Amino acid sequence: MPQTTFWDFAEKIAIPLIVAGITYFIARKQLVNSGVTQFRQQWINDLRNSISLFITEAEIIAMIDMSDDKLYFEHFRELSQMSTRIALMLNPNEEEHESLNRCVEKIRDVIHNEKISEEKLGKKLNKNIDELLIVAKQVLKKEWVRVKKN
Repeated sequence: MPQTTFWDFAEKIAIPLIVAGITYFIARKQLVNSGVTQFRQQWINDLRNSISLFITEAEIIAMIDMSDDKLYFEHFRELSQMSTRIALMLNPNEEEHESLNRCVEKIRDVIHNEKISEEKLGKKLNKNIDELLIVAKQVLKKEWVRVKKN
């Protein structure tokens, strides 16, 4: 019976086991990154959609007759729901996210301000929506870059 050397053992058993282990860890990491990337992409899409709906509601409120309390409160409820949804999607530890949340809150405050005339409301609202869009684009771009890295 021939004598088995260390190198014979390494060649037949150890090296294939090491290669299999490395392959397993690489495949596992890629699978986890793929799942995270999909969830982050869905989050980006949801955030973009929520911001779009929020702006739409703000513009509708600016166009309706403010003396129609029922219509105003119906749309303001939608606006509040969207602002809360946006706030819950953001990370309070990231400055850009906080900036986006402040823009949303400014728009909500402008709309809810009973002392502002309808003419001033439109102008102030447009200014705040423009600011929101700038900040939202920055946040979405930053998040898209994160997705592309993975």
